[in-house]
Amino acid sequence: MTVLAAPTRNPVRKLARRIHDGHSRGPLSYLDIGRPDAPVIVFIHGFGADLLTWYLCLVPLASSFRVIALDLPAHGASTTEVGDATLDAMLDWFDEALDLLKVRETHLVAHSMGAKIALGFALRYPQRALSLGLVSPAGLGGHVDHDALNALVDTPSLLCAEAFARRLTGPASEHLVPGMARALMETVADTARGAALRYLLGRHRVDGLTRFQSNATFAEGELLRLRCPLLILWGAHDRIVPLPDTRHLPPQTRIVHLTEAGHLPHMETPQAVVRALKTTARIRLELS
Repeated sequence: MTVLAAPTRNPVRKLARRIHDGHSRGPLSYLDIGRPDAPVIVFIHGFGADLLTWYLCLVPLASSFRVIALDLPAHGASTTEVGDATLDAMLDWFDEALDLLKVRETHLVAHSMGAKIALGFALRYPQRALSLGLVSPAGLGGHVDHDALNALVDTPSLLCAEAFARRLTGPASEHLVPGMARALMETVADTARGAALRYLLGRHRVDGLTRFQSNATFAEGELLRLRCPLLILWGAHDRIVPLPDTRHLPPQTRIVHLTEAGHLPHMETPQAVVRALKTTARIRLELS
């Protein structure tokens, strides 16, 4: 394993992005902070993002939890190998990543596309998922704005990246747009990562068979098998992913509407997101 920054001896570890070279699919980029002996929260970002999008949520949770954030394949500093771009392939990658980091059971917090991995993991390994905190989750049905994603990866330009960043955010988050646009351009302009991202999107457009990029990822009634607490956080100005039909959600679901946020509540209103996550994790710990 290559460590980019040496860990401190303090029980609450400093922020240090690391690269693990032991994953069978290639480099695994991650952050690991907080209390090593505490319950674990794993953060999974969305399409075109990376683990740093969670930064404002990670530190406030580090005093009570071991907090891990991962770069998904084709994102951040992780491998560009996405396999066959199916949900099962991503779940296999994620399962191996948790094993390498010695995580047996965990609370899962996931955004947009990453929510599909969190939901799939909880369904595949119900004993390992302590709770789910899903931020603007895709995969629950309804029309997703794939056209905006396609435009970004097919014809990348700073102008296109800025337009996409504005579409992601609510009206009070204009200050986030320049930095987001630069980060998006850096990702899609990289030859290997841009190709991998196009493949992830292309699987949906070309064959329609993959369960990963289709928004109706889970069969009707499948989510009712979930047994852990489920929190869904939704921005009132989200123009990318629609609010799901609550009839298909398990009875232990709690939905929190964030009136100031768009598709990125964890960046736009991080304090509200952290408060909701703490409540959900505490409920699960009290039930244990």
